[in-house]
Amino acid sequence: MLGVNKNILLKVIAIICIVIWLSYSIHSLWKGNTKTNDTPTEITISQQINTDNWEVVSGGLLPDIRTMAFDTSGKRGVAISLDGNLISSETGGLTWDLAGKLTLEDGDIINCLTINDKGLFVGTAMDESMHGAIYHLDSSGKWQVQGGQYGGLFASPSSNNSSFLMVGSNGLMITQTNSSGSNSSNAPSPTNSSNSSKEKAENKQSNQAFEFHQLPLWAQINLYAVDKNNERTIIAGDYGLVCNSSNEGIIWKNISPDSSNKFPFYAVSLNNEIALLGGGGASFWKLNQKTNTWQKITGLKKNLTVFATYTDKEGNCLAGGGNDIGDSPFILYSPNNGDSWQQELIPEKYGRIVSIAKSVNGIFAATIDGHILIRKSSSK
Repeated sequence: MLGVNKNILLKVIAIICIVIWLSYSIHSLWKGNTKTNDTPTEITISQQINTDNWEVVSGGLLPDIRTMAFDTSGKRGVAISLDGNLISSETGGLTWDLAGKLTLEDGDIINCLTINDKGLFVGTAMDESMHGAIYHLDSSGKWQVQGGQYGGLFASPSSNNSSFLMVGSNGLMITQTNSSGSNSSNAPSPTNSSNSSKEKAENKQSNQAFEFHQLPLWAQINLYAVDKNNERTIIAGDYGLVCNSSNEGIIWKNISPDSSNKFPFYAVSLNNEIALLGGGGASFWKLNQKTNTWQKITGLKKNLTVFATYTDKEGNCLAGGGNDIGDSPFILYSPNNGDSWQQELIPEKYGRIVSIAKSVNGIFAATIDGHILIRKSSSK
């Protein structure tokens, strides 16, 4: 055989077989074993635009807003900017006031915010670093920080969720194990925070205990979105990955709707029947949780990104976002669990939508340039 050593030829053939087997194994692992439809049906967003549904309740108090959340009672709300400035509401979002500043450790970037019965928590990350930190406003009105090289924190549930849950880089998931704490209505308000621009949070553990988890190997990438409803948790992130657990995170399955999608998911929300996921490149999907089938929601321009989603038990659904430079805000609304969608008019002078949350008074949206709007038809 042209002087080729037989043993060398057999080794080459063996290597080729191993490479083929590994490629097949990785592909199978990526697809997971949850039943999803191979050819998803599509839902097209209506070209009709609903007008006069949103009005501003706060504008100009913050130079920008990173995220917004309400506590489980829906009466107390907090929004935080990229550099740690806070505004708060004690009126279910109808009025907002300046609430001091969280002074960050050098390099920390705010990504997520949670209010539950144990207080107010802010998750941060650092560029090109495995450092992450959880800032906690304690019962005395002082900020404490717990940081380490466990990975950056990128997301927490956008719903009024009593569970503490944050996700981040390299498949990181953090839960809260301490059962002690006061009711959220008695939790400290940022208004009473003693943390000023000259006073940093104390670098010590509070009375809160956190449990650190890492998702399976196939999910050890950057995770940008998470939501939880009863025992079901859905996490999403880079490369269009969607992870599902129906047993409190014991077992995870890959239920990604499109293995060819390379855009990240930035938003997820779920109720008892559906889940909504949105991300880059106008990627927007609905999952029927009963049949485990996906529907692609189309009609957005390809340069738009979905940064926020919302669902409730009544079947009201919203999604919002804009372009990558912070302009072209949009909000989509569905009254029927995502079966049909319409655009809702947002003035172009505002920045993109970064957060959607519900209080006792209705549904609110926050823009990257510091405005908070209420959906008038959902307000009381």
